[in-house]
Amino acid sequence: MSYPYDVLKVAENADQKQIRKAYLKKIREYPPEKYPEEFAQITTANELIKDPLSRARLKIFGMPNKNSNTKFSELVARDEKKRYTMGVNAWLNLLNETRK
Repeated sequence: MSYPYDVLKVAENADQKQIRKAYLKKIREYPPEKYPEEFAQITTANELIKDPLSRARLKIFGMPNKNSNTKFSELVARDEKKRYTMGVNAWLNLLNETRK
């Protein structure tokens, strides 16, 4: 899966209007009848960044891996010394940044 901002050719700080415009341009360039794989990639990219909450999710958790059977608990370091903690205020600040 490619990085959604690269697929749609928009900046990471693009607003919803710019993302929608880029998405519509891309689906006109790559209609599903002629380019089914490219069209699927474009629609997936749009889903990942189409609204502030989706962009925040991408920014916080990174790119999703659809074929992964990894459980969330397996992603957390077992050794407490290797864990990185982030306070609630830091999460809220990050989410608020995406709403601007």
